[in-house]
Amino acid sequence: MALPPPTLDADALERRAPVWSALADLFLDTEVRDGLPRAAVTLLDSGHDERALEAIFLDEVAPVLHWNLKQVAGEWAGFDEAWLREQILLRRRPAATPRWLGGLRRWFGRLRARPALADFEVLLVLVHRARSLDPRERDAWATALGGLVAVYFERPQLDAFLESHQTRLRSSGLSEAQLRELVARDLHPVFARLRVRGVDPDESVGRAQVEAALAATRAAPSPPP
Repeated sequence: MALPPPTLDADALERRAPVWSALADLFLDTEVRDGLPRAAVTLLDSGHDERALEAIFLDEVAPVLHWNLKQVAGEWAGFDEAWLREQILLRRRPAATPRWLGGLRRWFGRLRARPALADFEVLLVLVHRARSLDPRERDAWATALGGLVAVYFERPQLDAFLESHQTRLRSSGLSEAQLRELVARDLHPVFARLRVRGVDPDESVGRAQVEAALAATRAAPSPPP
């Protein structure tokens, strides 16, 4: 894994900032999986390849934020971007790091990042998937898949829950056939490996919720063009 350079010029900082914000959400003390498709598009747009993204996750973001998932009640609303940038730049590695120490740092970085590592690995799968799409299709893909992920993982307590996600699915502009293709190709295969934070999920519940949302989307009128 290529370690990041010790200094960043203005262009590199501009490309890094959206990546830092997207990866920081993986360390929030709340369910964040519905944001992974949108985060994947953000990471892809940054121009970094998967190796560079892994280095940024392990060497820059995780050292600053890993503590949040170990708190009884951690930050859940979002990290201040200016604070995050300042903390990451303060902790960037010196230019001359012994090779043995670099290996130890990477091992320790993966240990610290473990609570968010599974989410990050799924995020890389989604980056790869988004890269295969026509750039004009990525926004609709992220909107629709994000809505399906939310239905898949959350446990609705209110009748308005499914209705809110039906609106989100319709707003993507994808047809029912395209939404079902997302379920078969991207939702179940990618996200079934993850656990809901704080909940031991029954996958059949998630699948049933997705089917209910798709059925309601089919029954509802299409949004005006």
